[in-house]
Amino acid sequence: MPCYLAPKTLCVLVNRWYDYTIKQPSCDSLQTMPRFAKITGMATEEFTGMIYVMSDIHGSRRRFDAVMEQIKLTDEDTLYILGDVIDRGEHGVELLQRIRAAKNMRMILGNHEYMMLCLLRADYDPADRTQEQRREHWYRNGGDITHRDIKKLSEAERESLFDWIDALPTELDITVNGRRYKLVHAMPKEFFYLAKRPQLGEKYFSVWDRQSGEAPLSGEYTMIFGHTTSHHYQDGSPMRIWHGPDRMDIDCGSAYPDVQDKNAEFIGRLACIRLDDMREFYSGESTEPNSLSQQETNTGSELLSLFAL
Repeated sequence: MPCYLAPKTLCVLVNRWYDYTIKQPSCDSLQTMPRFAKITGMATEEFTGMIYVMSDIHGSRRRFDAVMEQIKLTDEDTLYILGDVIDRGEHGVELLQRIRAAKNMRMILGNHEYMMLCLLRADYDPADRTQEQRREHWYRNGGDITHRDIKKLSEAERESLFDWIDALPTELDITVNGRRYKLVHAMPKEFFYLAKRPQLGEKYFSVWDRQSGEAPLSGEYTMIFGHTTSHHYQDGSPMRIWHGPDRMDIDCGSAYPDVQDKNAEFIGRLACIRLDDMREFYSGESTEPNSLSQQETNTGSELLSLFAL
């Protein structure tokens, strides 16, 4: 197996420069160091294969299959998916069912699955809204195509799927080769004190609020998130995974178009990272070492202006 060690990069965030080096063990040690996954409130499970993370598939079966063909997931490997499997693309419900059935895939809740349950599951929505307001909100974010396919399921199939989604965690803590990671869709619960609408609860906050980067993490871990496309943190098209000093954004715009034109400033694709050696995989192209330069990063003031909800 080829070994990739990420280069030293400079990342600017909130008007401060960080000298950030991703430190990885040698390839010979990948299978010998501690490898655990812990779901908050549940038992710890140990795994033996490779660990992959992706996010925000948004119904693109083509892009999902393109990445899966590259990583060649085995029964011993584990793929973590950070929510937003559905909406905008045509195959979200099918992909949910594939992920649910797979023994080597784990998923956390995204805001698009959350929107679906707000409309279709009674008493799920903490906000004081009418059903029409919930429908308009979900459809405005690409949920109409998902709702069309949900209606094709039997009532028993729908309820079973909704039960599974309702039980999804909003964050996962894992350790790979001695390095700790926190996987979230949007925000970790420890940042709840920053919530703009705390009355809606931690689950709403965890799937909806956005990273501005200024809040320090309390633990010695790297946070991996999606929800906000990586072009908000760095320039360049097609989008790439963004590596910050203590967090990384792996949402590279799977719902965005393949071609850049006057109507599409950025080319999107589905991204996946293998945490064992930090190798990156992208739909539609082979893997390449990530490369961030000073010209490819936004200034801190630019970042802060991008995250008003």
